[in-house]
Amino acid sequence: MSIRKGSSIIAGNIGQNVDSALSPTSDNPVKNSVIYDALRNTLSTDSITNCITEIPQDIKLELNSGTLTLKAGSKLYYPNGFESDNTTLHFDTFTTTSDLVIGSGLSYINTEHIVFINNDGTSASCARNISDAWSGDAAPTSGVATLASGVFWYDTINNIIRKTTDGGTTWSNVPSSFPICVFKTNANREISEIINIFNGFGYLATTVFVLPGVTGLFPDGRNEDGSLKNIKVTSDNVLIKNYTNPSDKEEVFYYVLRLSNVSNNWVLNLIEPTTNDYKYDEKENIWYYYSYKMHYCVFAKVQQNTNTVGTQSNGKIKYFSTKKTYQALNSNDSESIAHQAMPSNKYITFTNGASGTGYNAPADGYLYIQTTASTNEQGWVSINIGGNYQPGLDITREGIGKIFIPISKNQSGTVTYGGTSLATIRFIYANGSI
Repeated sequence: MSIRKGSSIIAGNIGQNVDSALSPTSDNPVKNSVIYDALRNTLSTDSITNCITEIPQDIKLELNSGTLTLKAGSKLYYPNGFESDNTTLHFDTFTTTSDLVIGSGLSYINTEHIVFINNDGTSASCARNISDAWSGDAAPTSGVATLASGVFWYDTINNIIRKTTDGGTTWSNVPSSFPICVFKTNANREISEIINIFNGFGYLATTVFVLPGVTGLFPDGRNEDGSLKNIKVTSDNVLIKNYTNPSDKEEVFYYVLRLSNVSNNWVLNLIEPTTNDYKYDEKENIWYYYSYKMHYCVFAKVQQNTNTVGTQSNGKIKYFSTKKTYQALNSNDSESIAHQAMPSNKYITFTNGASGTGYNAPADGYLYIQTTASTNEQGWVSINIGGNYQPGLDITREGIGKIFIPISKNQSGTVTYGGTSLATIRFIYANGSI
């Protein structure tokens, strides 16, 4: 596996420091109760590695007959400036004491909404869709709607989530919470689906955050008997990464937690991968950056949106999937295993190329092609994957043809055709690839 390395973390000391006296040595395994529970052989680490083992369930949501309710006892996080040192980011917390109904009286159909809780914890605001949520070091100046429900901006310079209802003329100084979920409405303006619940992890426009209480196993080589060796780490504060170098391609990439030894202090922080220089060596059970051994734990797959409004929306997150907590899979779970190979509802659309163009699969999934034959000719399409021609397709004059075939990660499907034009070519992710 390879991941991509990104730019620096936004202003603020947002790593987690462990007292240098507790740095791991041969005679002193780390015992700091806040961050390290054990250095070796935790949670049967002779058989699992590089995974998330615990995610706090702070956000308690219930969807019933189109009504979404945030239940009492939910814990919210509010970015709110800096600590007294004017460097360390400060986050307020609030635990709800009563149920809160979300999204009543929605006016938009078939739309994804992202939900924020106001600073008193007793009312919710729903950005009408993902395009009405922003983040970065400057307020958005183009594509900002005038909405009574509000457009939200995470001001990463001042660490506060602001809201405007007048198209960006003014931005409130009253903090809102990190978003708690994304939901979708149907044609009847009812909430039909919860797409993301931001327990442990979440996103807002171009920013990804990790909340306290997330536990993961960081590969650390192997023990003398050959079993896997890991470091078990739990986040004890909020981690933030605002990326500033969005890709111009709608590709899936990984976000990782990084454990580093800085001046004999172990620091946990969040990085955004952007190149293929990071690789996991399964045999050694260790990550490499070129020839340097590193400690990483992958926690999320992300897809960027390449659409641009003015100059500011390019790179917003359109798809966010976090790793589930580790669960042992029994060989009898045949239905669950089979389901991983089935097509999901997540896809990317390629730019149509000339005959003979190759299309690379970013993950395991399916290549879908729709084509239309010309008026005077009978059309045909064939696909070469891995040097083997797959069954082709003949199309009658003015007919429409469709092909749907499996393709493995990093394989290229070369599409050749004649007497026809491509209408759509997509890659559809398998369930196990998202």
